[in-house]
Amino acid sequence: LPILFTAASSLTTVSIAGGLGDVIIKAPLMTSLSTAAGSTVRTLTTSGTALTAVTIGHQGYNGGAVSGISVVDTKITDLNVASMKWLGLLTVTGNTSMTTLTMPTATAAADNVNVAYAGANVAVTITDNALTGVWTSATASNVTFSYIEGSLANPGITGANTWLSALLANVVLATTSVTYSIEIDADYADMNSNAVTSTALGADGLINNEGGAAELALLGASN
Repeated sequence: LPILFTAASSLTTVSIAGGLGDVIIKAPLMTSLSTAAGSTVRTLTTSGTALTAVTIGHQGYNGGAVSGISVVDTKITDLNVASMKWLGLLTVTGNTSMTTLTMPTATAAADNVNVAYAGANVAVTITDNALTGVWTSATASNVTFSYIEGSLANPGITGANTWLSALLANVVLATTSVTYSIEIDADYADMNSNAVTSTALGADGLINNEGGAAELALLGASN
């Protein structure tokens, strides 16, 4: 069952429960959106500069098309999608006040998209937010000391390395089965300028497939 609210001019608070299909909510005055624990939603899409709180309690669907969440151009300060299972599409962009993000905690293959199946891809885009972190630049080797890899402390994203590494450890159908692009916004400029020296970073300041496992590991063992 789809739900669509894009022009409900007086709607300020939305709470969702039950079993739903595609939900699109972009009410211009909406400040709060929540989905209840135990609920299922195929895809949830929302945006709006009045939106300051998004609470995710639902899970995706086990079977059929992959489930997704898109939270774009809001004023939320944090987002927690830890409850999500069978998540195939996660887009979190343009949330310029969002300093922290918690990723899914379910790592078992049975609780995630079957990336060994044709068309069952996982795509994660987390850019242009306000994620925190402290990047210590890599140092090139010279005649007096050896190379030192860069490091990222206290990243504002939690669980990304653990979740994505678990997906990548499965037998993927193709290299494009699991793709991700993660920006640690507070450090993007420093990481980008240090990418030439760092062996872990790819060609830019993003943590993405280009850098592989070494780049993803910069988020930390528990992140």
